[in-house]
Amino acid sequence: MTIAAMTIPTHILGLPRIGQQREDQTAALRARHWQLQRDAGLDHVSVGDCALFDPMLDHMQLLGCAPDGAPPDGTPPDGSPPALNTAQWFDTDWQYLVPEFHRATRFSLHAERLLAEVQQAQALGHLVKATLLGPLSFLWLGQSQDGVDRLALLDQLLPVYTHLLAQLKAAGVQWVQVDEPILGLDLPDAWRHAYEGAYWQLSRSGAQILLATCFASLGDKLRLACQLPVAGLHIDLVRAPQDLTGVLDWLPAYKLLSLGLVDGRSDLDAALRLLQQASAKHRGPLWIASSWPLRHAPEDAPDAGLRSWLALVGEKLQTLQCLHTAAAPAMSETQRPPLACTA
Repeated sequence: MTIAAMTIPTHILGLPRIGQQREDQTAALRARHWQLQRDAGLDHVSVGDCALFDPMLDHMQLLGCAPDGAPPDGTPPDGSPPALNTAQWFDTDWQYLVPEFHRATRFSLHAERLLAEVQQAQALGHLVKATLLGPLSFLWLGQSQDGVDRLALLDQLLPVYTHLLAQLKAAGVQWVQVDEPILGLDLPDAWRHAYEGAYWQLSRSGAQILLATCFASLGDKLRLACQLPVAGLHIDLVRAPQDLTGVLDWLPAYKLLSLGLVDGRSDLDAALRLLQQASAKHRGPLWIASSWPLRHAPEDAPDAGLRSWLALVGEKLQTLQCLHTAAAPAMSETQRPPLACTA
């Protein structure tokens, strides 16, 4: 099958939070994960997805609202973890610590660790894509205490995100993947309406934002996601292949479209058909990717029996390589769109 397209860049939405044998040497672990992505032919490596204890706790620390007793550097706490409830992360098997928001909650930026990871990846010669949980998803997935309206906290949270995005841009990060998985949920009108204003404010940072949706169809929020002031949109075409037609109708040609085509034991033929459909209609940049963050997938299994049925990270990366090879033929350098775009 011929894809009438460019050499399409590849990326993933994140690798597992732990590695083989659960290494404690985090710098070596991050370097190993980035090299794994490069060896698989990925154009960008994901930075900010390697959490030793819990990615949500890392975000609480990043935004200055971690609970008392949480270690300041994201390492597993000594003894008992912070006294927070846990909840299931969408339809994965992972549990996350639920942030608690109070009337007295205040946010402040503590980006030293993330910026150090960016610097480490760049020093190793990688093209960096930073990953963040979006501000609306962060608030929605938290828990209200003392009657506080979580959405009312958005006004003081957005300047912190905007400052962070500006710092990432100044550090030479080409793309920032901002995950908003709650766009696949049935949201109240007030939360839906908050998206446009929030992302207009974030766009003032100058960073190129790749808005990432996953785990469900965008449904009646498809047009909203396409029209937000971001440089690119990622969609989960494993769980919601029906979204592609609408996205191709509504997404402006100047925006990057990231196709989430790999999830577990993916149907390669179906993925190629979706890729061909997108390539034929979307005139802007196309990327191919995992459908959701691989941080929720195992990197290795303890025995051969488990390995025979678990779709491990390496297998997903190999599938991405196959799709990339199928999409590679055929365009001249003058036809090939740039890796970056401006909203």
